[in-house]
Amino acid sequence: MKKLSSLALCATVTFIAMALAACAAKAPPPVKTALAAAEAPASTPEALTASIRGSRERNVFDSEGVYVAGIDGKMIRQSGRTYENPIAIAPGPHSLLIGSSRAAYGTLHTRLEAKEGASYVLRWESDATGIPIYGGTMTVWIEDEASGELVMPKRNIWGEISKNATYVSPDIPEQEAALISGVKPEGFPGVDHTYLAAVDGVYTADNKASRMPIKVRPGKRALLLGYYSGGIAEYPVLVDLQAGHSYVIGFVSDLGAVPGLANERLSIWLDDQTTGVRVVPAQRVMVQRIRRGAIILP
Repeated sequence: MKKLSSLALCATVTFIAMALAACAAKAPPPVKTALAAAEAPASTPEALTASIRGSRERNVFDSEGVYVAGIDGKMIRQSGRTYENPIAIAPGPHSLLIGSSRAAYGTLHTRLEAKEGASYVLRWESDATGIPIYGGTMTVWIEDEASGELVMPKRNIWGEISKNATYVSPDIPEQEAALISGVKPEGFPGVDHTYLAAVDGVYTADNKASRMPIKVRPGKRALLLGYYSGGIAEYPVLVDLQAGHSYVIGFVSDLGAVPGLANERLSIWLDDQTTGVRVVPAQRVMVQRIRRGAIILP
């Protein structure tokens, strides 16, 4: 009797193993994904030989300053207490989003070429009016702390909004360029859509109104992905663009979120339509209600 039970048990185990093997064989293939920044192995501490930090100035009621709002596909939540904490980075190119602590939301995108062992700091100055919402300005730049060299020239993060195009598409055939476009949900009556906001720190023209493909030189580019729904969300990423490939900036709003209302959140990403690979994984970002355009000073 015991012998029969053992035989039955062996048969049962064998059957289950065969069934599992069959199921595994029929499992659908995994979805294509790229080894992008959020999925790639973390840089070793030895590789993070440069750093960047913000700066602030305390006054009677509050503190004022500039900070790292996002870098290379990572949004960074900061408070006045952490502006001056150095963020370790690797030597090489970076896609950097600078934020300000003024009365309303203001940002500036740039490309930073970090050098081995360098320490960078965000510097700023404002005019005598002090309150940008009433016509003031705030200027920001990036400085090498050791040498005092400006690695990003002075630019306005607050002030007059530039109405003119600054980004110019390269004069090369489409098959030699990368094409990047935004997307708007089909059949949706609202205004929400994505767009390419900046390339290597240079802002595109009328980007919130147009979702036409923008031609970009291939190679490692600092991009600013944008979302518009009456307010703006921005997401800085570093992407190795391929010649002849078409890319689309995708997004999805939180369930129940109404575009254009306060506290709206969404996920945003970048897909390579040519290969079907998601080259920038989805990142949750906050939609800001108010923003002033950044301009390059003459």
